[in-house]
Amino acid sequence: MVTLVLVAFGVAFLLTSVLGVLAPGDAYDRLHFSAPGAIFGPLLIALAVVIDFGFFSQAGLKTMLTTVLILALNPVIVHSTARAARIRERGELDYDPEPTA
Repeated sequence: MVTLVLVAFGVAFLLTSVLGVLAPGDAYDRLHFSAPGAIFGPLLIALAVVIDFGFFSQAGLKTMLTTVLILALNPVIVHSTARAARIRERGELDYDPEPTA
């Protein structure tokens, strides 16, 4: 029963993030909506798998490895997406056009 509740909450986080990404706004607003789904969704679903199958089972170890990769690579993907959106709207990636003294 606990695993079903965890999976339901994980899927709810993912669906809420998808709806937020589909909402109108610019690319930067949409990136903020992707965070809860990319963090809490996989964590809750991985916790449900570990509770159901055990941590040291094949399913548990693969789930934890996949979750760690998702959590580690999500900031890289968000940063590169924001960087690409900035280059697309400005034509270049200018950090500080006029340096201060």
